[in-house]
Amino acid sequence: MRYDQVFASRVHILRVEYRYRLNNYLRFCGMANAAFDIRQQGRPEIEPARLWGFGAGVLVDLRVGTLEAVYSIGSLSLSEPKKAQGVIYLALGTRF
Repeated sequence: MRYDQVFASRVHILRVEYRYRLNNYLRFCGMANAAFDIRQQGRPEIEPARLWGFGAGVLVDLRVGTLEAVYSIGSLSLSEPKKAQGVIYLALGTRF
């Protein structure tokens, strides 16, 4: 899902990530995650949905930081959790 797409007063998230270092500059990663028991504030209780996603990518260590490119597939939205969408994420630098 896109960043800031789910606003909830309570959500449980399970995430598993594996990274494999090919050499000093290149790493591969795979990840899977699920969100469940989602409670939204100010909205009538919708049938509890489970959001899901998985992805794979590559991380390259550069002088300016780590370049990360990940392709992921996951739930479209909270109202349509079984429909999927694909997303490409690009990030440069260190995450804080």
